Amino acid sequence: MIVITCSGTGGHIYPAIATAQRVEGKAVIFLIEERSIAENILPRYGCSFHKIGVNKRSKWSFLKGFLEALRFFKQNRVSACISFGGYATVPVVLAAFVLRVPITICEQNTIPGKANRLLQIFSDKVCVSFESSLRYFNARKAVVSGNPLRQSYPKDLMAEKLTAIKTTGVINVVIMGGSQGAEAINRFFMQNETAFSEKTMSVIHILGEEKFKELYPGESLVLRSTKNATWAFVGYIENMELLYLWADKIIARAGATTIAELQYYQKEALLIPFPYASDNHQYFNAKEYEKSGLGITLNQTELSLEKVRDFLNQSKIVQNEKIEADFSLIL
Repeated sequence: MIVITCSGTGGHIYPAIATAQRVEGKAVIFLIEERSIAENILPRYGCSFHKIGVNKRSKWSFLKGFLEALRFFKQNRVSACISFGGYATVPVVLAAFVLRVPITICEQNTIPGKANRLLQIFSDKVCVSFESSLRYFNARKAVVSGNPLRQSYPKDLMAEKLTAIKTTGVINVVIMGGSQGAEAINRFFMQNETAFSEKTMSVIHILGEEKFKELYPGESLVLRSTKNATWAFVGYIENMELLYLWADKIIARAGATTIAELQYYQKEALLIPFPYASDNHQYFNAKEYEKSGLGITLNQTELSLEKVRDFLNQSKIVQNEKIEADFSLIL
């Protein structure tokens, strides 16, 4: 059995799921914190999980989580522990270390989180997504593996419906803020829908589930039209592959999974980093994507109609190879 552990955000969960999809010949189980969004996401992918009682607000819960993880490891024949970061992974990795279970740490962002900086001490291997991240880790342990992307998705009728039509001469744009949305991005584009009417385009705007429910209770999809543009507002899309294949341009935050998906699908992107991310890591993620020639980094405070229009009007032709994670380094 392989144990995979991650904290409850999409940036941690989706690379972990992608790795689980590549495991052959062994059972995989996730060790996650209680009341995590992972509880809803993992079953969609057929992933089993076990919850431990760790809570970021309670130091004592880390001891409780450690003892629960230790008990789980002792009761199961675990051959490896793969950790994808976040506070909930700390007790799991420490339990694996105590029982001498081999540990691999995976870091998705350019600047490592606090948990992974600590846990590298106990790990056997550290897999990073960017070469620039190597300097934060022990040179004898760290390798550049890339950030794992999901190979298959659950059935997603909403994504299929929205991407079924791709019309010649229309720019297809996806606006998103990550798995939980982005208030500043949502507000800007919803306030300025009509300002883009001179551009013939089709827009899919992912608001985040909570924001969508707040604005449109009881709805699953909201469609609006301006002079030359059609807008589709949804709360969440599971099958992001369909959206990337449909889209001509992406406007998004700069989380590690978004960057990895952009690298793989080679899409033009206007990246608006979340300014309050720890160590401002989204900004540095965005600057990494700029190196491909397809990305533009725009600080949230600089978001304006003029700069968005410039992005929509320009066209970059860049021939890059798709970048995929090397799972042989992770597993």
